[in-house]
Amino acid sequence: MRNPETGIFPLCYFPSVQWMVAAVRYRVIGLDIWQPYQKQQLTSRTYIRVSNRVLPLTVTVHRRDHHAPLWEQRISYQEDWPRQHLRTVESAYRSAPYFEYYIDALRAFWAAPEETLGALNMRSAKLMASWLQWSPVWHAWDRMQAPGEADDLRRLLMRHQWPDRWPMRTYFQVFPGFEPGLSALDLMLNLGPEAGQWLRAAGPPQLTGDTSDQSKEA
Repeated sequence: MRNPETGIFPLCYFPSVQWMVAAVRYRVIGLDIWQPYQKQQLTSRTYIRVSNRVLPLTVTVHRRDHHAPLWEQRISYQEDWPRQHLRTVESAYRSAPYFEYYIDALRAFWAAPEETLGALNMRSAKLMASWLQWSPVWHAWDRMQAPGEADDLRRLLMRHQWPDRWPMRTYFQVFPGFEPGLSALDLMLNLGPEAGQWLRAAGPPQLTGDTSDQSKEA
């Protein structure tokens, strides 16, 4: 029976809750840094909940670099999107139980610019891993490299929707009505140190077989 230690993941901006549910089950996280940039995908946006809707936080990139690999896709700061992201999170989560616990780290994150989207996304994933006291081996995955014994979760986790075959497990959210598929920022700001336990109890006990969803369009 296959028991891979490595999962291959899309390199997303502040990865989703489902991304983190999958990731904590692996010792080695292979990140697809050479994935071509495509607009309106989870590589450059993440979703949070505001009072009456789900809102995307989108990183602005240089248009002439479109379709460049994420590790080379340059970020544009002509629009002050880092300040917009910070202010939106402050407004949406000020009453969240662990807002004060994490907000200083988020302010520092958005105050430190990165040149490329790949570098920014990797830093966002590592930041949340540090909050969970989870220390996987991070590995840059070449798109030309065969998955081998690894579980390839890239296509499955590029969708905003919660995977159909994964059991849904709710958690406390600031606003009434549970919204799945948000950024893991939502989970951390609401559950704090308990988020790690929640992640390990959520989702499928084994991911092998769920990767057949790769045949579907993202």
